[in-house]
Amino acid sequence: MNKLILSLLFVSLLFTTNKYDGGSLAPVAISASVIKNVGNEPNKKHKRKECPVCKGTGQYLSGDGIEMVDCGYCIP
Repeated sequence: MNKLILSLLFVSLLFTTNKYDGGSLAPVAISASVIKNVGNEPNKKHKRKECPVCKGTGQYLSGDGIEMVDCGYCIP
């Protein structure tokens, strides 16, 4: 059974080699642009009362714990 599958694969490779003479830049560029656009979703800001960062106050304690920072994660 394995010999039959391998022989069919080999024969199909013989018939499909060297038929495409075009460049490979276009398919690579298209696939790269699709991959790049998948991760670029617009940033959506929360409403001030629903903000998980500042909890509706408009400010939160900085990472080092020294000062209060204006919240940039929500819309007033």
